[in-house]
Amino acid sequence: MLNVEITSGKINNKAQKVVIYGPEGIGKSTFAAHFPNPLFIDTEGSTGELDVRRLPAPTSWQYLMWEIDQVKANPDICSSLIIDTADWAERFCINNLCEKNQVSGIEGFGYGKGYVYLEEEFGRFLNRLSDLIDLGINVVFTAHATMRKFEQPDESGAYDRWELKLQKKDGPLLKEWADMVLFANYETFVVKEGSGDMKKAKAKGGQGQKRSMDRASGSGVFARDPDALLDLIELEIGEELLTQKKNEFSCRACIDTLDKYSDSWEDHVSQDDMCSAVQMKKACDSHLEGIQAREAEAAVRMAEKRAESLTAWRIEGTLREFPKFAPVNLWFDYPAHSLDQSGVLQDVQPDGDPVSWKRNFKKKKTPEDRKKEKKESVEMAYGACSIDGKVTLGALSEYMGVTEKTVRNRLKEHGGFWIDDGVVGKK
Repeated sequence: MLNVEITSGKINNKAQKVVIYGPEGIGKSTFAAHFPNPLFIDTEGSTGELDVRRLPAPTSWQYLMWEIDQVKANPDICSSLIIDTADWAERFCINNLCEKNQVSGIEGFGYGKGYVYLEEEFGRFLNRLSDLIDLGINVVFTAHATMRKFEQPDESGAYDRWELKLQKKDGPLLKEWADMVLFANYETFVVKEGSGDMKKAKAKGGQGQKRSMDRASGSGVFARDPDALLDLIELEIGEELLTQKKNEFSCRACIDTLDKYSDSWEDHVSQDDMCSAVQMKKACDSHLEGIQAREAEAAVRMAEKRAESLTAWRIEGTLREFPKFAPVNLWFDYPAHSLDQSGVLQDVQPDGDPVSWKRNFKKKKTPEDRKKEKKESVEMAYGACSIDGKVTLGALSEYMGVTEKTVRNRLKEHGGFWIDDGVVGKK
């Protein structure tokens, strides 16, 4: 007879394990403060300006473990425990390992053993926090983000990708442990500088004030939300559609002004004319005078400017335990989104997304191109790691996101570097 209870079905009201990461100053702590009844363990002292409850700032790994044990022993003290931040907590862990083994740094263990010991200790740390989940307490990590070189397994090319600012084994471990991984960042736009031929214009990156939260992975970021995979995709508005919206907004501005000052204007304007900005401006000229006419002109100018600032968006995705829903098209008219009731956005292609028959015409990379990319990625990684002084195989491995063996092979293939006892230099 089986001496264990078997359960089935969804576990409702389960406490959540959440990771929120992003660049400094984006508002990770502020966002985490909105979790139910939060209690902060502020490892880096970044919550001083927030009106939140917090435990004393830990000064060591042992003190951090003790604080978690105190929360476990008093589960009614909070509904959500916020570890702010994971990378500073990891520093306590590294310092503790180095002091215990009397080495100067994580690479002082030799042959990558330090990273293995760190992974084991950090895993025990996560297991201790999992005990809080069993008590119904949400555990939320905030973490800083860093840009690292990422290569696909099929060697289709390397690109920069936002990653958790943790050591190479701890980052994947934390992502696997979490139920939900969220990436916060500012939306970035590209501004063209110069006039004339746009091909010769200079592209300049600009950072907007609109903040976004990624809940699904893309080429430049890892994120995961098992309950909802939603993509908010910007649609490209053509000149024809923009003109149509200007006409619509201008007509509405004229109608609102006429309603304000005239009781009989509708007797002289047909339904078709009400859909034409030209005819509605003529109606304003006929029924309004002086200040009223100037008010109508100002309203039309403001309406046209508002139409020019419109953006169009499409929501696609899936929701757990619900049928897949059809794409939802929206207009963003600051400060709110509204549904596209007319259906004009239904056939609009996402910005930068070619129609299906064009997708396979992209030129494939030759072996020479891939070899050149590998060579450039090695040089870029060496330049980035040399900022801190001595460049090691371990540092290059962590930056490039590959094994030390792969780094050795690529350095050998490049031919411009020497390796001596794990240290790398240029010939």
